[in-house]
Amino acid sequence: MVFILLLYVYLVAGLLFVFYFLGYKLKRIDSSARRTTFGFKFLIFWGTLILWPVLIGKKHISHL
Repeated sequence: MVFILLLYVYLVAGLLFVFYFLGYKLKRIDSSARRTTFGFKFLIFWGTLILWPVLIGKKHISHL
């Protein structure tokens, strides 16, 4: 039961980060991402949803 709860928390946090990342951060990382298709963003969505802790770590490291 605890594992399922932690999984839900992980996915909700990932969803919040995905919308922030796709809406704001992706355009700042790569300027050509402004003209991408829905298919590209759909693929990025799933990767970001699963790997959001890695991307947050990369974000903090890039500001040092």
